[in-house]
Amino acid sequence: MIKETTTDNWAKIQNGFLTTTQLSKLCGVSRFTIISWIKRGEISAIKTIGGHYRIAKYEAISFLETLKV
Repeated sequence: MIKETTTDNWAKIQNGFLTTTQLSKLCGVSRFTIISWIKRGEISAIKTIGGHYRIAKYEAISFLETLKV
C-alpha cells in the first residue's frame, strides 16, 4: 500500500536527493524493497562513496507517478 505524501515528507528532502529510507516511507515499503528495485533497474540512483544509494528527487517523483501515488 502506498502512503500519502505529505508536505512534511518533502520538506525533509535536501539538496534534491532522497535516501532509500525516505523513498521507502513515501512508497510505504521497506528500504530493502527500494534497494531491490534499484538493483533491478526499476529506479535510477547514484551510489555514494560510502556505498549508500541516493535517488534524485525528479526520479522519485517519476517513480511515484508510475505507482499512482
